[in-house]
Amino acid sequence: MPPRRAPRQQQQKQQKKQEPPKAPGLIRNPEVTAKIMESILDGPNGKRTLSRLTRVSKALVEPGLGLLWKELDNLVPLISLFPNHLFKRAKRPGLGLVS
Repeated sequence: MPPRRAPRQQQQKQQKKQEPPKAPGLIRNPEVTAKIMESILDGPNGKRTLSRLTRVSKALVEPGLGLLWKELDNLVPLISLFPNHLFKRAKRPGLGLVS
């Protein structure tokens, strides 16, 4: 006779079988999503807000990152992608990176 599973284990197993919730209709339309994100980017604290919005849903990652990386204020975000051993950070703030 097989051992009986606890009700909690059965619930967890059933939850794993369920598909993740689908994105709302507006997010499924890439043109509408792009327009919404562009208007957010043009608003106050646009990059910060768009960065946070991009982290909310997998459906928003690609269009959000595309807009965030499209125009950079400086090269520090790009340079920070390189390994740490290539550059040293300046000890005093405002002096940037030292090679």
